[in-house]
Amino acid sequence: MALVICLGCIEGVGRSAMARSPQDLGTGPTPTTPWPEELPHRSPYTELWGPLGLTGLSLVLWVSDRLLRHRLLKVLDPSLMAADSLGAVPGPLGRWRWLWPRVRSPQFPRSLRLPRFLAHANPEALGDGVVQGGNRSMGPMGGAASAESCPSTVAAAASSSLAEAQSPAYADLWNRVVAVTSAAADFDSALEEALQVLGQETGWVAGEAWVPSLDGASLVCSPAWFCAIEGVNLFRQASLDLTLKLGCQPPGRVWQTKRPEWISNYEMESIDHCSRSQMALGVGLRSSVVLPILTGDHVLAVLTLFATSPRERDLTLLNRLAIVTAQLGPILQHKQAEARYRNLFERAIEGIFQVAPDGRYLHANPAFAAILGYESPAAALRALNATDRRLYVRPADEVRFLELLEQSQDACNFECQVYCQDGQRIWVDQRAQAVRDRNGRLLYYEGCLLDITSRKWVEAQLQYNSSHDVLTGLWNRAWFLERLVEAVSRGRRDPQFRFVLLFLDIDGFKRINNSLGYWVGDRLLMMLAGRLEKAISPDYVLARTGGDEFVVLVESAATSDEGQLAAAKAAAHRLQDVFRDPFVVDGRDVFLQASMGIVCRPDSHGDSRPDQPYRILRDADAALHRAKQQRNGSFVIFDAALQSDTEQLLQLETDLRWAIERREFCLHYQPIVSLDSRSIVGFESLIRWQHPRHGLMMPASFIGLAEDRGAIVPIGNWVLQSACKQIAIWKTQMPEVFPIWVNVNLSARQLVPELADLIEVLMDAYDLEGYELRLEITETSLALDPNASRACLDRLRERRIKICLDDFGTGYCSLNYLREFPIDSIKIERSFIQAMLENQRDAAIVRAVIGLANDLGLSVIAEGIETQPQIDHLQDLGCGFGQGYLFSRAVPAEEAGQFLNAGLPPAIRSLPRSQSARHPLC
Repeated sequence: MALVICLGCIEGVGRSAMARSPQDLGTGPTPTTPWPEELPHRSPYTELWGPLGLTGLSLVLWVSDRLLRHRLLKVLDPSLMAADSLGAVPGPLGRWRWLWPRVRSPQFPRSLRLPRFLAHANPEALGDGVVQGGNRSMGPMGGAASAESCPSTVAAAASSSLAEAQSPAYADLWNRVVAVTSAAADFDSALEEALQVLGQETGWVAGEAWVPSLDGASLVCSPAWFCAIEGVNLFRQASLDLTLKLGCQPPGRVWQTKRPEWISNYEMESIDHCSRSQMALGVGLRSSVVLPILTGDHVLAVLTLFATSPRERDLTLLNRLAIVTAQLGPILQHKQAEARYRNLFERAIEGIFQVAPDGRYLHANPAFAAILGYESPAAALRALNATDRRLYVRPADEVRFLELLEQSQDACNFECQVYCQDGQRIWVDQRAQAVRDRNGRLLYYEGCLLDITSRKWVEAQLQYNSSHDVLTGLWNRAWFLERLVEAVSRGRRDPQFRFVLLFLDIDGFKRINNSLGYWVGDRLLMMLAGRLEKAISPDYVLARTGGDEFVVLVESAATSDEGQLAAAKAAAHRLQDVFRDPFVVDGRDVFLQASMGIVCRPDSHGDSRPDQPYRILRDADAALHRAKQQRNGSFVIFDAALQSDTEQLLQLETDLRWAIERREFCLHYQPIVSLDSRSIVGFESLIRWQHPRHGLMMPASFIGLAEDRGAIVPIGNWVLQSACKQIAIWKTQMPEVFPIWVNVNLSARQLVPELADLIEVLMDAYDLEGYELRLEITETSLALDPNASRACLDRLRERRIKICLDDFGTGYCSLNYLREFPIDSIKIERSFIQAMLENQRDAAIVRAVIGLANDLGLSVIAEGIETQPQIDHLQDLGCGFGQGYLFSRAVPAEEAGQFLNAGLPPAIRSLPRSQSARHPLC
């Protein structure tokens, strides 16, 4: 008695049945089909229903052993076991009818999966039937007579498949196919061997294979090819160039339906159905069979076998081929996976290895050998397994790596140094995991390593650059600040701890860069860094904080303020000695000097506020600034007075930024008087700052700060606008007093082309004449950029604006300026006027300046006149104008307007008038 059972996956029983040969299943009779030894753990009856469309993990067992049959029936239904014992289920078809209501029931176990094509079949209609069609027929499951529309066909196909599976011809064919595919080197070779065996054994003369593309969207022709005739090269080349979509051409249809297709005669095929039929006929191919190779629901490949003559559909042959290709799926899938793994293994950029539990290297890929400098994996394995060869530079790394594997079963991102073949050391990143069998026994370790030497070098370089100056190799600002923070923290913990900070800046280094070039400046900085390192103690911290600035942090061993100051001065003198000898660059001697600001902590002046690193650097910078003001090449130690000045300066700078927005500036006007007529001919506008806390501040207390902090340009522009506006007000209120002019002082930073544009806009806005505005500039301002200054003044001269050279004789005092620049008048500085009656040298200078100006046609204004004898002497020398406290101090605009409206102030009217000729106004 025989029983056919369709099982999905019966845990225990099904696996044991697959794992053993039929002879091991019991003492009953065995099937006549020999057991293929080439496929352990698989029965020739496994997946017998596959050609009939059975999907998933299915098993068809022809069970002859009664005891085993009863065990399987017990899983399905105990009543079946009783019926089988009574012989009430006669024959395979009778048993099928008996099982039908149960396998269709919702209570049927899910593990016993029913094929989809049988789900709607009528068990009463199952009987003997033949699947027939015209020229083109599908396999046991498809075509014109499908299983879903003809259940008798299913039964016939099932009976035929079972009989075919037991035939010696099938077993011989299967054994040969298994033998050649198992021995093939790769997936494509296995396909080609299968094509050749199937073609030769079943009467086909050529064969090709189609496989899904990498993206799974189409079929492409595989390199696998079998051909026993000549003259089909054109057809073969066309196949290689072709890409088939799902459902397109016979291979595409088989790919879609997962069912074999038989084409009996290409001459009867339409072009729409098989466009390659004409090409096939052209090379002598007349018929074909197309077979899918399945792994579950996935089509692994589609085989096409060709014949040179029309060939009618042979159901027995088709069943045999379908069964064989269905069995090939797992074998080829294994080959494909093996090829993919081998490809990854061989071409991986990471070194992959396997190590036995005793430390012997079992396998390695070419990348592993290349990383370690060996010519091949075999050479690497021989060398590493040698007893006198050590891989790890530090043996402790190997021990630690194995400990990690034992503790966590895997180790990731383990970085260490290893030896290459030539003894060179490299850094590698290792990852490995333990491989165990199902019983937990350790088999081996597998892992990979990657050469990270370049990354390690980059990391080391980045770490070095993060703490060192790239140019000089000294510590950089960031690293120095960390050390300064540590020193401050230590000082808070230990009141006895003292340290000194020396802030060093090269004097005039910008001039060296501009004249000799920046590359010379860089070489000088590198040479200076070397000298400084030699001059200081190794315990000192030397850093370059930027540009031409260096800092030295000294931990002082002194226990008193006096000792600390002495140590600071001694360190400063050692640093100054570095600059005594010249620096030789390209055969040129270059002398450098540096100013230094020094800060001692704890403060000798008893500052009670908590110390902060930024305050220490600020104090050192303030001391450095004071040193540069005193004399280049000197040093200043920060003290209480300097601290007070620094804090006031900082606050003043902040207030200065807000002064314009808060309208805290105002203009005062000092009269300029004709010495002959004692009449007011103009005013000099002088800025004042009405500070909210300090009251009215003179220009000397904030103009220098504004110059240093870059605030002088907006302040100067405001002065220009305010002066022009005041001239327009006076012209409207007192037109009879005109012509008069107003002098406005300019900073050197204002002598830019934009100044002329601004003045033109202001004069047009307030409707001013050119002679009503005069600009005062100093010799120093002209010397900063003579070309730009000349261009700016020439544009102003076009608007009839007159230029007055202020403080003549106190700056660069170049007579060439009087010739090259459009100067209209000269102002003699007050120090000469005040000393000319007592000092012959000053008197000679005043006399020479006035005489020179008169000869050049320039008007002269004497500043700082305070006595009548000064007026008399100036008149005797030919000076035309003067201003000073004798006439009036600088007064607000309202009071200056009263001077113009009421005439001369009383002090001016009471002065005696000279009888000399009046000096021309312009």
